[in-house]
Amino acid sequence: MMPMRYMGIRLLLVFVATNAAMILMLVSSMGSERPWLAYIMPGEFQSGGNNSGYYVFFSLWLLVDAVTSVGVALLMLVPALGKVTAVNLRYIGQLMRGRENIPDSARDAVLDAVRGEAASVRLELLWGKIVLLVGAFFLVLAFSTMTFSFTRALPHSRMFTRQCVAGQIACIPAGPGQIVDNRKVRGRDVTLFTVEQVAGAVLLDIPEIYGWHIGSLASNTANYLFDHFIFVFRTLFGFEILMLLFSAAARRSFDRNEE
Repeated sequence: MMPMRYMGIRLLLVFVATNAAMILMLVSSMGSERPWLAYIMPGEFQSGGNNSGYYVFFSLWLLVDAVTSVGVALLMLVPALGKVTAVNLRYIGQLMRGRENIPDSARDAVLDAVRGEAASVRLELLWGKIVLLVGAFFLVLAFSTMTFSFTRALPHSRMFTRQCVAGQIACIPAGPGQIVDNRKVRGRDVTLFTVEQVAGAVLLDIPEIYGWHIGSLASNTANYLFDHFIFVFRTLFGFEILMLLFSAAARRSFDRNEE
């Protein structure tokens, strides 16, 4: 198994390379007479004026770092989870006890090696969970900032509709009057919308099933790209929660199998 310090160096280089690529993209675009980012991203890229396009780029940068963090965490957690059953001290000790053809010195040497391997795997699980938690935080932040930056970069688009919230929004059938122009969306609305998406991913859509809402915005189903973005975010975030549960269960397995 690769020593933990070498793995950490390699994973750090992944972050450095990713961010260096994003910096080069930004510098090359800002240094050109006509920013080439304007050809592939919405919004304005005017220096000293409307910079909504650059806000989209920076939110995309945050999203790239979040996804990179998730990938790095998986590179640490998946191999460690696969070794959990292989370093079962209790089971290995039971197999070696009472065997006359195995000297005590050999048995102790094997168990010491397994303990060392178990400590290394436990460390990988710990750092994997930390990186995954950081990635989950930045993923939520990236989703919120990207959503808000797109409402400013595309002010005449319609990404949201109004939904029924007890005491705030009248419960009327959905219609054209409930579709919201992006320029009318506030930062607080996007924050509450993000909280609802996180709750839906963690609680398996229970709030939506029972009509529990804390914000007045819902996605406009006619905007397919935004719906796909929400689906990918909720899937990835739910997968992160699942991996955290698996790693927590693996840690409990280590604790139960200690001699």
